[in-house]
Amino acid sequence: MKRFYIIPLVWVLTVVVVSAQSTDPITNVLLQIADHNPEVREARLAAEAAKQESGAGNNLADPTVSYTRQWGKPEGATSEVITELEVLQSFDFPTAYIQRNKLHNLQKTVFDSEAEAVRQRVLLQAKELCIDIIALRQTQVLLRR
Repeated sequence: MKRFYIIPLVWVLTVVVVSAQSTDPITNVLLQIADHNPEVREARLAAEAAKQESGAGNNLADPTVSYTRQWGKPEGATSEVITELEVLQSFDFPTAYIQRNKLHNLQKTVFDSEAEAVRQRVLLQAKELCIDIIALRQTQVLLRR
């Protein structure tokens, strides 16, 4: 019974693999350019760095620690040294963090859009060049006839 299910499954997978490999050459070239173009890669990395930088501003400030040592014996104290350790942490109202988080999310979409615009511009130029090359080759074939 399992054999009847396996044979159609293998046939369907074979058809899918063969059809996936038979895409047009322009698409293959554009995929290679999108993966390996330094300008596209640089735009993607710059967008990631800008997103990280914009998100870093919504963190709490660093705490401050101070240590004070005073000499002298206050009334009723058993030792002559008074020490004081003070730790301070500043924070904003929660609404400020919410608004900064909303701003960060908007900036992330802007950075992603800029990187996508660079990618689309490069791929458009590459596609135009591919079409020009194909047209020139066809013209060359016609001229040879």
